[in-house]
Amino acid sequence: RYLEQTASSLRDSGLQVDVELLIGHPITTLVQFVDDNPHDLIALTSHTQSRLSRWILGSVVEALIRGTGDPVMVMHPVD
Repeated sequence: RYLEQTASSLRDSGLQVDVELLIGHPITTLVQFVDDNPHDLIALTSHTQSRLSRWILGSVVEALIRGTGDPVMVMHPVD
């Protein structure tokens, strides 16, 4: 419900937005999804604060870059 509400708000501002819920190992599932869907940029958000969380997010970002060769942008969400 949260994702659909957020997507609806973005659509109202003129953006094309699709919502997908992926289930599986994060890196494998994301790389497969990216390979199967046309795109220009991979954008992720992160609330990470701890070193461990940053390390895990970094490994996902690195895996996406290495697994896809595509540009990846990581942002901290704004309230």
